Amino acid sequence: MEISPGVIKGVFYASAIFIAASMITKTWGSAPAQCKNMRRIQIVYYTVYFALIFPDLTFSVYLTPFVKLKGYGQKTISTIYICYQVSSIVGSLLCTSTLRMLGTRFTFAFCCVCKFISAILLVAFADPIHAYISRLVWGFSYMLTKITLDNWLVDLAQTYEISQADRGILLNYRMTFQFTIDIITTSYISKFVIAHGIYLTYTILNVYYAAIIVPLLFIMSFLTSPKKEEKKEEKVKEEKLEVPIEAMTTVLYDTVYVFSMGFFKSMLATNYIRQDLPFSVIMSTFNAMGTLGTILSTFLEMWFSDYTLHKVFIASYAIVFFFGWVFYDNDALQFLTTVLLGLLDGLITPVMVTLRKENIPVNIRVRALSSVRTFTSLTGFFVTFVMRYTNRQIYFLLITLLYIVCVTLPYYQRFVYRRFLNIVHIIQKIMSLQFLGLNKSQIKEKEE
Repeated sequence: MEISPGVIKGVFYASAIFIAASMITKTWGSAPAQCKNMRRIQIVYYTVYFALIFPDLTFSVYLTPFVKLKGYGQKTISTIYICYQVSSIVGSLLCTSTLRMLGTRFTFAFCCVCKFISAILLVAFADPIHAYISRLVWGFSYMLTKITLDNWLVDLAQTYEISQADRGILLNYRMTFQFTIDIITTSYISKFVIAHGIYLTYTILNVYYAAIIVPLLFIMSFLTSPKKEEKKEEKVKEEKLEVPIEAMTTVLYDTVYVFSMGFFKSMLATNYIRQDLPFSVIMSTFNAMGTLGTILSTFLEMWFSDYTLHKVFIASYAIVFFFGWVFYDNDALQFLTTVLLGLLDGLITPVMVTLRKENIPVNIRVRALSSVRTFTSLTGFFVTFVMRYTNRQIYFLLITLLYIVCVTLPYYQRFVYRRFLNIVHIIQKIMSLQFLGLNKSQIKEKEE
C-alpha cells in the first residue's frame, strides 16, 4: 500500500491550519496569566530553548551524510555512534555535579563551548580519531543540554510559582513556535545544504556556537540570579536525601517515555520500507501533531487530573507501539503510527512537567532527571547493539512490553520501591565509607 504525496500534503496542511486556528481560539478565550513575570519568562525561555535546540537538531540530522561524505567506512561510522552513546551516559552521570558547580546559565555556555570544539574537530580534521573525540565531546554536551533544559523548566515553575494554566500556555506556545519555525527552516536548510554543501553548513554551525555564548549569558541573567542559586544550593545541602515512592515511579515512567520517543525520532528517517517519503515531511508532520497534542492536553487538564491523563496516555502508548509492531511492514500504517506518536508526545509533555514538579523533591530533582537520561542512554546503547542483528519490529515489541510494565506498575510498585531503597542504602553506605576513609587519610597526613 503506497502513500500518495497529495494525501500527505493534505494531512500536513490541514493539521497546520487546525493548529493555527486552535491557537487563535485558545489565545482569545484564555484568561490572563496569573504569574506577574510570565511575559519575561516566555521571552527568555523561548529564546534560550530555540537558540539551543534548532542548531543541535540540524547538526544531528545531517551527521550521517556528513561522515559518509568524508569517506568513513561502516565500521568507523558505527564506532562514531558508539562514542556518542558512551559520552551521553557520562554526560548524564556528571550533570548533577556540573549544575552544582556552574549553575544553569554557565552550564548552557559550557555546552556551547563543547559543541564548538566538537564541530571544529569534525570539520577541520579528516582522520577518524578526531571524529571519535568530536562525538565524545558532542554526546556529553548534548545530553547535558537536554537535562539542564528539563530541569530549568521545572525550576522556573517552582521558583516563579507558575500555575498549571500558565505552564500550559508556556508549553503551548513553545510547541507552536517550534512547529512554525520547523516549517520555515526545514525546507530552507535542505535547499541550503543541497546548494552549498554540508561542509559550509557545519562551518556556519561552528561559528554559531561560538557567537551565541555571551548573548545566552546576558539573556538568562534576566531570570537567573547567581546569588539566589547559591542560597538554594545551601538549603538543598542541609536537607536529607529522601526518595519518596512517587518520585521513584515518576522516574521509571519518565525513563520509558524519554527512551521510547528519543529512539523513535532517530528512526523517523528510516522507518519506512520503500523510503519514498522526504524526511522533512515526516519530521514536520510529527512536530505538527506534537503541537496539536499540547493544545489538546491543556484543555483536557481542565476536566481531568494529571494522574488520570497520565494513565490514559501510557496505555495509549502501549496500544500504538503494539500497532506499529503488528504492521511494521506497511508504509501507510507506519506513517499513521508516526502521526499518533507525535500526538501522544504533545499530549503527555505538560503532564510529565507537572508530575516532575509535584512528585520529585527539589533536592533530588537534578539527580532524578540525570538518572532518567543515564538509564535512557544505557538502554539506547543496548538497543543500538541489538538492532544490528534484528529489525525495527523487535524495537516496537520491546517498547510495547515496557509500556505494559508501566501500565501495571501500580500493582507492584511497593515491591520495586523496597528493592530500590535497598540499592540506595547500599550506595549511601559505600559513599559514607569512602568519605570516612578520605577524612582519616587527611587527618594522618596533617599529623605527619
